[in-house]
Amino acid sequence: MSRFIAISILVFSIAGFAQTPHMGFGARVFVEPKNDFERILTASLREEEVPVIIVDDKNEADYIIKTTITQDAGEMFSGFNASMVVIDSRSSQIVFKYSDDRGGYWGVAYEFAIHLNEFIVKQE
Repeated sequence: MSRFIAISILVFSIAGFAQTPHMGFGARVFVEPKNDFERILTASLREEEVPVIIVDDKNEADYIIKTTITQDAGEMFSGFNASMVVIDSRSSQIVFKYSDDRGGYWGVAYEFAIHLNEFIVKQE
């Protein structure tokens, strides 16, 4: 019986460590610079009233938003792709990710803000 209890405790302890970190209201977020896209992304987060606090110092952040943007040379309205990840600064776990290949910088930033907002609200 005690062996069963010990195994149960071990299994539930491991499962608890494997959980994704909770990103709640008021989380401090740093947006990594990337070709001035961070300005557009920051503006979209504020405009959509995503419940995070944007900080200028990476060391003060609970989460870091990293972006990857590609655009085919010579293409104005197509060939654009952006990926964004929100990473827990303490554990380096990816908490949220989003990618889009529609539209341009503003459209992708706007959609990211909407989806991140929904993600945070669902966790509360």
